[in-house]
Amino acid sequence: MKNLISLLVCSVLLISCNKEDNKLPEPVTQIQKIVKFKIDCDDCFVFWIDENGEQKNASNQNSSWEYSFEGQSGDYLELGVMNTQGLYGYNSVSVYLNDNLLISDNSNCAITGSAFITDTLE
Repeated sequence: MKNLISLLVCSVLLISCNKEDNKLPEPVTQIQKIVKFKIDCDDCFVFWIDENGEQKNASNQNSSWEYSFEGQSGDYLELGVMNTQGLYGYNSVSVYLNDNLLISDNSNCAITGSAFITDTLE
């Protein structure tokens, strides 16, 4: 009789266990980091570090220029502009992270129009 009661109690306990408790925890997903470089200028030389850490540049760019990539923590960010030779004006550079302004700089000399920023992505 004792064995029968013990068997019934064990059966009830096993049936009442929540099967969800035995699941492994969901893996933590990494938050996506979309980095966007933007410039504000009429005609300038732009230089930047791409997602592979390589220096890139382009001449005769304007405010329509932008560059985007999926960043990783620890990525070095660099963006700069200068007026094209013979042109004068103030310029600016901006880095956005997931469409939120991360950092920006404005030129303080209309002759060179140079603006430059560096940062490290957290």
